[in-house]
Amino acid sequence: MSGPKNSFPKQNAIERMENAFWKALDQKPFSEITVDNILVRAEVSRTTFYYHYCNLEQLAENSIVHECMRKDMVDLIHEIVNSDTLDDIPAAKPEVLNRRFKRLELIVGPNGTLRFLELMKKCFMTIARAELGLGDKSPDMETEAALEFVVGGVVSMFEEWPRLFISWPASFPGDLFSHATSMMSKVFRELKSSLKNGSLASFWRGYGREQELNLGS
Repeated sequence: MSGPKNSFPKQNAIERMENAFWKALDQKPFSEITVDNILVRAEVSRTTFYYHYCNLEQLAENSIVHECMRKDMVDLIHEIVNSDTLDDIPAAKPEVLNRRFKRLELIVGPNGTLRFLELMKKCFMTIARAELGLGDKSPDMETEAALEFVVGGVVSMFEEWPRLFISWPASFPGDLFSHATSMMSKVFRELKSSLKNGSLASFWRGYGREQELNLGS
């Protein structure tokens, strides 16, 4: 006699628990989420939960790393930072980006924690270093500072998203997300070019000129 069927026949226990974490975080602050919330949503036993995780914090951290480092996410970032325009990237259409980045918004939103934010930034730093061919660590403090600057800008974009969402014109979502993504792509490509040329001076000069233009407009 077979056991009772759950509602997620194609998902394993880990996938169900991670999805349950994201659904819970979308509804309440992490501080209010309990293991019982996860058990009910994922339809797993307490024994199964503690077989895979020591506590709720470990589930959260694993979920965030898996989300940030998903192959399709890494591939999308690679396409974005290496393209002059987003028009030729189907996966970079505004409606697709909104859907894919939804969970990242939860990390930096009011329901997340500082630890979540730090973990997200660490993942993005890993992806950025791979894109720049830097390996596990930057070769010097100047390169590390520039990388922190660029990645910090990406994270800030997600942090400011709710405010921008409210204040942006009715043409949203296309204009805002496309503009923000294109801007970060341009900054990253300039950093990549400067590193290839062996000097970051052009990167900082280029950013300074961009700021002057923005302030003057």
